[in-house]
Amino acid sequence: MDSGTLPPITSQPNSGYGLGSSPPGAPGSGGEVTVRNLTNTSEDCAFAGRLCVEGFRSKMVHATSEEALPKLMKGFGKMFETQDPGFFENYYIAEYRNEKAGLMVVKYHDTPPEKLMCMIITLTIPVPKQTCMVDCIAVEDKFRGKGIGKILLDRAEFDAKKRNCNTMMLYVMTTNRAVHLYERQGYEIKGSKCCCMKCATGESVRYQFLLSASSAH
Repeated sequence: MDSGTLPPITSQPNSGYGLGSSPPGAPGSGGEVTVRNLTNTSEDCAFAGRLCVEGFRSKMVHATSEEALPKLMKGFGKMFETQDPGFFENYYIAEYRNEKAGLMVVKYHDTPPEKLMCMIITLTIPVPKQTCMVDCIAVEDKFRGKGIGKILLDRAEFDAKKRNCNTMMLYVMTTNRAVHLYERQGYEIKGSKCCCMKCATGESVRYQFLLSASSAH
């Protein structure tokens, strides 16, 4: 079977989070995982910078070197610190027992374009109106298997509903194991896209386009 072809997945079930309830991972909710917005503190930005680089480690190493990664992580963190306040509204940090564990980035139709990821080759994708795109989601290795990715996705859907979005979308590499998380969340595979990025990243990349109704009722 072509690595870019998988059978369609069923529609996303209702998440169970109504607009009147607390957001998934809200502080004080009693769970081990909490979710909050990224801040411009040096600690938050350093964590986000490191996770961005770690999430694209193979591409970063191919473009630079293994030895350059600490400098890249520091550089990304410093760039995050200089962003305008509105930038942080779409960046989320997940904490497990008060320890930073995961990062998520979402985009909407009116999200200003970013120029932070010059070293990360990503797809430039227009986001339709009433749609929320999960642009990036990453969890520290030692915290995987604790439901952090699911709570981050639930939080993205919750906040998307508040903005009157009725659709969630994302792209994911076909080789990314996280595709199974999206399947369990009910995302439906709508197609795939090849990107000629081997020279820049060391990989021939195929992305899957996944779409899901964001249960608005």
